[in-house]
Amino acid sequence: MTRPGASRRSIGRVRLWQSVGLRMGGRAHRLGLVAIGGPAPARTLRSLVVVVACAGFVPACFLLDGRSRDAGESPRDAGAGADATQPRDARPAADAATPCVPSDRTTWRVESFDAGGWYDRFAPALSGVPWVAVNEHEGNIVFLELGVDATGIVVRRRVDLPDSPVYPLAFDTDGTRFALLATSGHNWNGTPSLWLLDTGTGATAYADFPEIGPESAFTYRATLGLVGPNVMVASVSAADDRAWIEIRDERLTVLERVEHPETLSIVGARTGESEIALYLRARSMPRAAFTIDATTIAPRADAGGTHEIIGGLGELVVEHDTDFRIRSSERVWSGEWPHSQISPPAVLRVHESMIAFSLQKELSGTVGYTDGDVLSWLDVEPLPGASGIGVAMLPVVEARRLGLFYLGLEIPRPEQPIRYYGIACD
Repeated sequence: MTRPGASRRSIGRVRLWQSVGLRMGGRAHRLGLVAIGGPAPARTLRSLVVVVACAGFVPACFLLDGRSRDAGESPRDAGAGADATQPRDARPAADAATPCVPSDRTTWRVESFDAGGWYDRFAPALSGVPWVAVNEHEGNIVFLELGVDATGIVVRRRVDLPDSPVYPLAFDTDGTRFALLATSGHNWNGTPSLWLLDTGTGATAYADFPEIGPESAFTYRATLGLVGPNVMVASVSAADDRAWIEIRDERLTVLERVEHPETLSIVGARTGESEIALYLRARSMPRAAFTIDATTIAPRADAGGTHEIIGGLGELVVEHDTDFRIRSSERVWSGEWPHSQISPPAVLRVHESMIAFSLQKELSGTVGYTDGDVLSWLDVEPLPGASGIGVAMLPVVEARRLGLFYLGLEIPRPEQPIRYYGIACD
C-alpha cells in the first residue's frame, strides 16, 4: 500500500516475505523482502523481487547489517565484543547516568533480543493477545505466547499442532482453542486448509477450504477469529476477488455464509468477547463493513469514511488517508505516515491508557503509539548483530516497555529467528 502522493514501487497487491539468494563479491548472501502487489503469480513476484533487490536494496541491507558474518557463525554471536553482562544483543539508548523519566521516552534504554529459531511464516492472533502462529522451518505449526523481560524474549506457552506441514495465513486463540487458516504454499498460496485445536478436550478439527478457491499460484487474503463457541473465517477468492464470510461450528461445518463481490482487501478486528468487525475494500464499490457474532453476519455502519481501516481492537481502529491515526468513539490521535510503503494489517494492543500497534514498512517494522494527543512512531533501528530488517509480528505495550517482535533477516544466513526491538524504562 502506497501513501497518497508517493511514488509506487510495490508489486501489485500481494504481501510477500521472500528470502532471495544472491552472490556479491564471491560470497553467497540472502535477502528478505516485503512487497505489496496485485494478482500476479508467485513465481513472477520472485523474479521481480530479485530485480528490485539487485537494483536498490542490497547496499542498504549490508550497510544496516554492519558486517558480513563468516560461515558457521551464529546470528546471536554476531554482536561479540559487546558488554557480556547485557542481555543478548541489547544496547543502551542513553548514558547510564541519565535517569529514566517515564514520561520522556528519549530517556528510555533500547532493548534488542534474539530468541533464535528458524521460522518461515507467521500469523498474529486477531484478539489482541500476545500469541502468534508460526511454522518451524521444514516442520509443523506451533502456537507461541510471547513476552519480554530484562533477560530477553520469553516463550510463556507453546502449543504444537501435530502433522501440520503448512504455512499460517490467519489465526486466533482464546488460550484454550486455537483456530488456524493455512496454506500449502510458502507465499500464502497453494492449497488452503482450516484447523481448530481445543487443548481443553484434545480434539482437533480439520477441513479443506475450497471457498478461498482451488490451489493457486496467487496470494490469498483472509482473516479469522473465534466468536463464542464458533469460528468466523473470511477470505477472498484468488480467482475472482469474491469475499466469503462464514460462521463455522466446532466441527468446522458452515452455519452461515455471506458473499461480497470485487473485494481487494479484508481486515478483521475484535470488537467484543464474541464479536468481530470486518472491513472490506472493493474495486469499484464503496467500502463495506460487517459485524459477526456466534450466529449472525450483519452489515455494520462504520466502514471507515474517508479513511481506510487496517486494524482495530474493541472500539479502537487504526486507519489512514493522507494521515495515519488511531480513532475511538471519543478521540483521535493523528500522525504522519511512517513510510511511503506499508503493508497492513495493523496489529493493535492496549495496556491501561497506552495504545500501540505494529505495522510493516518496506523492509522493517514500526510501532505506532499514542503520545499525548498525537500518534508517534518507534522504528526498528539497526544495532551491532541485528540489522533491524525483518517482518513485524506484533507489538509489546506495557507501562514501561514499548516495542515489537519481528521475524528477522539474518544476512548472509538463511535462518529467520524471532527477534525483539523496543525501549524500556527501569
